[in-house]
Amino acid sequence: MTLFSKLTKSQEERPLQPESPPIKYKLAMPYIEPIKRMRWQDAYGHECRIFKHELSELSRTLRYDPKQLGFDRIDIVCKRLMALSFQIQRVLEAANGMFEENADSNYVRRAPPGWFVDRVEDAEIEIQCSILEYNLCKKAEQLREDHSMDLMVAAYLETMMEDFEKDFGV
Repeated sequence: MTLFSKLTKSQEERPLQPESPPIKYKLAMPYIEPIKRMRWQDAYGHECRIFKHELSELSRTLRYDPKQLGFDRIDIVCKRLMALSFQIQRVLEAANGMFEENADSNYVRRAPPGWFVDRVEDAEIEIQCSILEYNLCKKAEQLREDHSMDLMVAAYLETMMEDFEKDFGV
């Protein structure tokens, strides 16, 4: 049996269907552009879960150093905290889209009074998102200046996650 016959035989055994994307690609797809492909309510829940997961991971990294990075983990966490402030903008964008699309969704009904209003500038959610962004950037700067504050920042991130769950209804 020649090499050519082995190749043609193996090609005959394979079905002539397009290959499905690898599993990693399928899992990563919702993170690419979830807001354009989902309903706003689903996108809001998705973006909030991403934010909570990131806060949890950063807190765990600061507390336990699971990858044994030492002081390098501080720089990594600082960069991820700054990037997480952009995630807040995605949460806000999804929340505003959800309110415009369906003002009677579960999240809007469970939200505190004044959370969603017709004028976006007056909405309490806009104020809370600005505060979260500021606090994330502030904690990143504090951590960058003083590496010994890692446990304090980890505790603050855990508290922030609990407040986020309570305030944003996820």
